[in-house]
Formats: sequence, C-alpha cells, structure tokens
Amino acid sequence: MPARERRAGPNLNAQRMLLLSGAATLLCLALFCLKPPVLKNLDDHFYDFCLRAGQGGSPHPGIAVIDIEEASIAALGQWPWPRYILAALVQRLTDAGVAAIGLDILFSEPDRSSMSVVRADLERFLGTDIRVEGLPGELMNNDEIFAAALAESPTALSMYFRFGETTGERRPSPAPPAPGLILEERDGNGGEAALGNIPRADAVVTPLKTFMTAPLGFYNASLDSDGMLRRTFLLIRHADRVYPSLALRALMLAQGRKNLVLRCGAGGLEALKMGETVVPVSSDGAMYIPFRGPRKTYPYVRAVDVLNGSADPEALRGALVFVGASAAGLRDIRATPLDRYMPGVEMHAALCDAILSRRFLTRPHWTFPAQLLGIALWGMLSGALFLRAKAAANALLIPGLAAAPLACAWWLFTAGYVFPPVCISAAALVQGLVIPAARFLDEERQKRRLRRSFSMYVAPEIVRRIAEGGQDILSGTERELTVLFSDIRGFTAMSERLAPQELVQLLNRYFTPMTALVRQNAGTLDKFIGDALMAFWNAPFDVPDHPLAAVRTALDMQQTLADINRDLEERFGERLTIGVGVHTGPAYVGNMGSSDLLDYTAVGDTVNLASRLESLCAGYGLGIIVSGAVAARCAGGLGFQMVDVVQVKGKGVAVEAFTPISLEESSRRREELDSYDAARALYARGVFMEAAERFTTLAAQAAQEGSACSRLYEIYRERCLEFGACAPEGWDGVWTLTNK
Repeated sequence: MPARERRAGPNLNAQRMLLLSGAATLLCLALFCLKPPVLKNLDDHFYDFCLRAGQGGSPHPGIAVIDIEEASIAALGQWPWPRYILAALVQRLTDAGVAAIGLDILFSEPDRSSMSVVRADLERFLGTDIRVEGLPGELMNNDEIFAAALAESPTALSMYFRFGETTGERRPSPAPPAPGLILEERDGNGGEAALGNIPRADAVVTPLKTFMTAPLGFYNASLDSDGMLRRTFLLIRHADRVYPSLALRALMLAQGRKNLVLRCGAGGLEALKMGETVVPVSSDGAMYIPFRGPRKTYPYVRAVDVLNGSADPEALRGALVFVGASAAGLRDIRATPLDRYMPGVEMHAALCDAILSRRFLTRPHWTFPAQLLGIALWGMLSGALFLRAKAAANALLIPGLAAAPLACAWWLFTAGYVFPPVCISAAALVQGLVIPAARFLDEERQKRRLRRSFSMYVAPEIVRRIAEGGQDILSGTERELTVLFSDIRGFTAMSERLAPQELVQLLNRYFTPMTALVRQNAGTLDKFIGDALMAFWNAPFDVPDHPLAAVRTALDMQQTLADINRDLEERFGERLTIGVGVHTGPAYVGNMGSSDLLDYTAVGDTVNLASRLESLCAGYGLGIIVSGAVAARCAGGLGFQMVDVVQVKGKGVAVEAFTPISLEESSRRREELDSYDAARALYARGVFMEAAERFTTLAAQAAQEGSACSRLYEIYRERCLEFGACAPEGWDGVWTLTNK
C-alpha cells in the first residue's frame, strides 16, 4: 500500500479493537437469546438478594394460619384425622367469626375411618358383621358430617391440576365448577383470546363429589429450576374454564365476590380486579410472591387450640384463615428466598397479604427489549471506555460498570418492578476482560517506544554549552526561570487511531516547528515527555525579558498550529489542539543524571506550577494560561484577561491565572473585558445571582461570536448558579482544585 494511502486510513490496531469490542457485544446478545440457565439462576439470586434486603413491614392484620403441627397431631392422633374432627375445626372457626377459611388439604378420597367403611372392611376382610345400635344414620359417614359443616361455613377447598398427562388418576374427575368470569377490555383490546397464555391443565384432582358445593381453588405451586418458590400462578385453565388459586378463591369468598374480573389488553392478560384493588399479573396469570419474612411471619394458631377452645378469639374474629400443616412428617414444605423450610400454607397467606396491602412486584412488559437494548448499549459504552482507559483504571472501571445495572435494577425493585440485570452486567464484564487483555501489551509497548525515542532529544544550546566546557557538566545553580509546558489534547485517543509509524511522523511534523519557535525566542528546549514539550528561558544564558519571550513563544505556537493542522488533516486526517502553561519563578537548573546519561533540566515548584497551569487549559477551554507573576512582568508588552484565582493541589498559596491577548485585541474587546471584570468582582464578593446574570450575557455573546472565552464565562455562570444566593462559609473568591 502506498504511504499516502496508508496514512489516510484509520489506525489498524484501533480498528481491530473496535471489531473485537463489537464481537464481544454480539456474543453477549447471542448468549442472552439462547437463555442459558446460568443467567436465569444469577438473575434469580439477584432477585432473592433484593427480596431479602427489602423484607419486613407489618403483615396485614386480617390473616392467620391454622397450623396442623406436631402438638396437634400428638393430641388428636395420626394424620389424616377423621373428617368429623375437621368438621369440628371448621365449625369452631365459623363460630369464632372468621371471614373465610382456605383448606390447604385435598379431600380426594373417602374417609376410611367412617363407621360405615369400618363395618364394611371388617365384614370383607374378617368375616365379622358388627352392629351399631342407637347411632344416628348421618354419623355413619364422616364425609357427610364434614360436608354438612362445609355447607354452614365460608370455606374454600383445594384441588390440584395436572399438566402433561390425561391418564393415571386413581379417580378421574369431571371439570369442577368455576366462578363467573368477567373480562374488561382496555381500549377495546383483549377478549377471551387474551387469556391464551394462561396455563392449560390436562387433568384435575378434585375433592369428593360430596364436597363439590364448596368453592374450589387450586394449590399448585410453580417452582423454579432450583426448587425455589418465587412466583406462582393465580389462574389456570381447564376444560375452557378459568380457575383461581386457593388464596384468590378464599379472598373472593371473604369479600363476597362470585366473579373473577380480569383486565385484558392488546398484549394479553394484564391484571385481575378485587373491587378497587388492581392486582398486576403477567400475561400467563402469574404473580411474584413478595414474602415479608421467613416462616411464621403471620400469626399461627394451633389446630388443637381451636378445637379445645383455648385459641385467642381476637386472632380469629374477621380473619382470613388458611388451614395447613407445618409438621415435618407431612412434607408440605417450600423453599423461598427468605426461608428454605417454609410451610406451604404460608404461600397462600403471603399472596393474600400482598393483595390486601396492595404490595406488588411486577415484571414490566418491556423487560425483554430493554434487556436487548441494555446489552447492546452498555456493551458498546463499556467497550468504548475500556478502549480509552488506562490499565490501572480497569480495577475500578470493571466493578463500576458491572455494578451500575445492578444498582438500577435495585432502584426499580424498590419501586415494585422486577428487572433481571445480570445479562447487562455480564456485557460489561466481558468487555472488561476482552478489551484490556487485547490492548494492554501493545499499548504499553507503543508508549514506551515513543517516550524512549523523544527523550533522546536535547537542545543544541546544551550540546554547545557542554562542548565549551565552561564549568563542570554536573554543576547546577538556582536562578529565576520562565518555564513553558505545552501538551496535545486527546493524544491517547489519537495514538489508538493511528499506526505507530504514522504517529511518529505526526509528532515530528508538530515538534519540528514548535522547537524552532523556542530557539528563535532564545528559549532552551528541555525535553519531550510523550506528546508534551517543556522549555525554559534564562538558562543556561541570561535572557532579558524572558517572561515576555516565553509568552510570545506560546502565542506563536498557537498561530503556527493552524498551519500545521492544515497539513496534518490532509496527511493523517487529524487536527491537533494544544494547551500551554507558563510561569516565572526560582528553579534549580543543571545537568542531572548519571555519569553516562545526563539531562540538562530544571526542577522545582516553578516547573510544577507551569505544568499545573497547562493542565487548566482544557478545563477552561483556553489555549494559553499564565501565572500572575508572568502577567505582571509582561505589562505593557501584551494584554491579559484574568481567568481565575485557583488553589492548585499541593500548593498552600492561591495562584492568579491569566490568558494573554494582543494589545490590539485587548483594545477591541475593552467593553467585554470591563463587563467581565465587573462580573468577577461580584463573584469574588459572593454576589452570585447578579454575577450569574452578567456571565450568562457574556457567554451568549461569546458563543455567538465564536470566542474561545465562551467556556470560561459558562463555567462562572454554572458556579454562581450552584452557589445560589448564599456564599460558602469563608468565601474569598479562590477556587480550589481537587485534581492535578
């Protein structure tokens, strides 16, 4: 490839890095679409963390659990109890004034302890016919006793749906009765077609026909792949009917509701309504269970205490109660994010608590497109940051970029939304592993080569001085110097866009005229530091008016840069922007180093301050910033506009900063400069709001004229608005810098 064509092209290394970053983002998108279980498990664990961190609060007072635990079984006999005991339990609860009872027990088989069944079994297996005299006929069958108690009580019974099978039931059941169904179509969208995502069961196990007059609700629990209960279905379809869960059916019974009211939209099922309460559900009729805590978060009342009348009546009156078992041997245990061994009956209590307290967790319908967009944008942003960050910054950048999506998801969780963030965090992590690993060695090698190359340059004046041997080459002296620092803005990004040889050619094209300007103005070129240039005046030879010579060199540099940029843009497609800092003060100057490698240089606070002034240029949007000492020594030869009074890091004394302008420009802009000085005087006195108005006018005028000072005026305006009407305590008009 010809040299001209090669220079016009982009940096091949940077291009490869961008392609690598894009490939990493595409890989993350592909993995997300494949839905690997590990991502879902991590998102589930994050949800568990959020639920544990946000747990607590008082449960709804109108919910209680009637517990069939070890003490009740020990007092009343082994499980299952005869139905007449359960009938008595239902009757006691009804007499206590409960609002509704949800029996988390499936009565799909006849009671084997009924007298009629015992008599038939004795005759069948032992050939013994026993007669029971004086026993009313209704007491011969415990199921009829239980059915009679159910008829007189507000009780919902359990049923169980089966999926993926139509045979194998010990007693096939017909489609049980279902509550009425009312569909509310939002904006004319929805209808029965919107219910298509609700799970359709293939078979159902119901209570005995004797009990079918009682309202029914299913107790199916939807477990995740790790066996954890996080969300469950409130609705299931079977035989073209929609059935509620036991919790929902018991709540309907307590509130006297006979119909299921479902809200549907264009996207399918959206919510179900319980009077004024709108319960958000996913399109498949599922709901997250916002558990408040571990087991026994709700009041537990022992079944034996209800039967013997020792239960607290206040705990039952008007309450929605669920009867279930916590006894370990009955195996009705669920693992939840807050408790690995929670009784299953408490799932129904937690669901009713959420509805009654209007405390919901929902997964937004826009989750999937938001995840795709988040992976793409966050991946590209992370890649761009890693392409520009130094290796040392990755230790903070990687965890910061990975944690940001988690923090956003936590914020959404506190607002009631469940958003899985792990895939977006993973996109940042992949970029953080791939990009730095691919670019670190090459970037560091390139920087070392450039620094080694330019550090070998020395000024001809120094060579001549050493050759003349006027004094020992290792000797040094302290004297007043004017030090100049210049630096190229955005050099790191440019070094990644250009090939190494192109970068060297560009720097040679830039440094050659710049070093010539230093020499022409009687300055001494100290060194090149990567893309930075350091020079000083008044050593090794005396230079009259050296501050003025240094500032004129800085102005010449900015003027010459315009000519350089035209050439650089044509050859490399790049334009340079430089900042220049100048300061006058005492410094130690001499040959320093070892006996075989010397560097004639200056050291001291004056050098450091010149460097700090140069670094201020980018922040204030200016090309040259000089100290007050320089401006004072150049009075009469140049005009100056005050930039700020700053407290730079590492110095105990505030420094006045100025930017130089020609005398002609100073005269032409006199009205603007006077207005600026007046605004700064108000700012220094702490009259910020009036100063802000003046800076606003100045900024608008400068922006209209394309003046470089527009950024300076905007900075003052922002400061004044930030301070407001009251000056900070101890305000003296000095702006303290927190970085170098």
